[in-house]
Amino acid sequence: VRVAKFREHTETSTDEELTNVRPKELSLRPANLDDARRLWNWRNDLDTRKNSVTQQKVPWESHLTWLTTSLRNPSRILLIAEERGVPVGTVRYDLRPNPSDWELSWTVAPEARGQGVGTRLVAEALRAHSGQRLWARIKSENRASIAIAEKVGLQFSHREEELLWFVYEATVSR
Repeated sequence: VRVAKFREHTETSTDEELTNVRPKELSLRPANLDDARRLWNWRNDLDTRKNSVTQQKVPWESHLTWLTTSLRNPSRILLIAEERGVPVGTVRYDLRPNPSDWELSWTVAPEARGQGVGTRLVAEALRAHSGQRLWARIKSENRASIAIAEKVGLQFSHREEELLWFVYEATVSR
């Protein structure tokens, strides 16, 4: 229900930045507990941790608690990106204090990196956004995510120490 509500205005988006980035059979589906091991492995991947705000390895039990809580949290939407039915990454939307603002974060599966999946995944996540402002915070050394953000039309907003904040405000025709 949260995902459907979040996607209400998908068909009316007129964002020019996204027209050049088409999902090659990429789809987003709600995450579930069957994804727990996969998400845990992706989260604990060395490159993922290096580019994450929190870099420590996550114990399995802590991850299961986080995932169970996340799946029930009405202020969080956790999706799995798939290409031709194969999971290739994840995208998460977290409601920010302003109820029309969401924070977007993403992870590309280690085996899918270097193939343009990140750009397709984030472009699809932006297409699925229903007119709310989306924010992304990216570590300043994370060149891949910065390049993805810029390619899909997120605009640099400001810097907070080692974090760069990008914002995306879709044009929605009514």
